[in-house]
Amino acid sequence: MLRAGDYSMLIPPVPPKRDTLSHPVGTPCPAAMTPAEEPSLNPQLTKTPLALFDRFWSAYPKKRNRGTAERAFKRLAPDDALLETLLAAIARQNRSDAWLADGGKFIPHPGSWLNGRRWEDQEVVEFSSAPPRPAVLAEMEKEIAATPTGRRAGLAELKGALKRGETP
Repeated sequence: MLRAGDYSMLIPPVPPKRDTLSHPVGTPCPAAMTPAEEPSLNPQLTKTPLALFDRFWSAYPKKRNRGTAERAFKRLAPDDALLETLLAAIARQNRSDAWLADGGKFIPHPGSWLNGRRWEDQEVVEFSSAPPRPAVLAEMEKEIAATPTGRRAGLAELKGALKRGETP
């Protein structure tokens, strides 16, 4: 039964102080170990996520919002195989029309690219049935040059078509 002013039963007990060492009590301090005493390390775990991220960051063409990109990379937790997939996709997409347009204006920020899993995007290949523009122009110039009176009118027609954005 509680007496007036006795709240000791309502207050939880204070947990005992723990050792603040980073290693378990009773084991030698890792900093004091000689190389022969160190536990064997998994080679996959020795590569820090920061080192893997630095490889990604150096390959990515747009250097914006590094902190957001680091957090997205950390959530992804890539291994070496996935990192190679990311780097191959960056190299492939770096040659795409979308990334080359307007001086790289449409390259997504690296964090958005990682969060959107953009390395899995299918590559869009556009095929055009029209011959390349210089070949068409060369053919038209030959035809116009063949007609003596049509040369002046043909050139004006050609210039008008180009101004309208038409393929002659």
